[in-house]
Amino acid sequence: MVIYPARPIYGPPFNPLHHREVMRGWIAVAMSVIFLITICSFLLQAHYSDKPWKHMEAAMHDVLPAVTTVLGTVLGFYFGSLKR
Repeated sequence: MVIYPARPIYGPPFNPLHHREVMRGWIAVAMSVIFLITICSFLLQAHYSDKPWKHMEAAMHDVLPAVTTVLGTVLGFYFGSLKR
């Protein structure tokens, strides 16, 4: 069995902090989009549905606290860990 020596890696050195910040940014954007889609879906369903607003309001009271909790946690982690 022949073991070849490792070739040198060309290019800039790997920076895990940069990749972590990029990923945090994508997660924050994704969570914001999910929140906006949730709000818009409730508003569109209320507008085009025959159901009264009371049923839609009850559904929003069930779903929105969970979505806003996750969104707040993600955004708080993202902005709270930024270095100044």
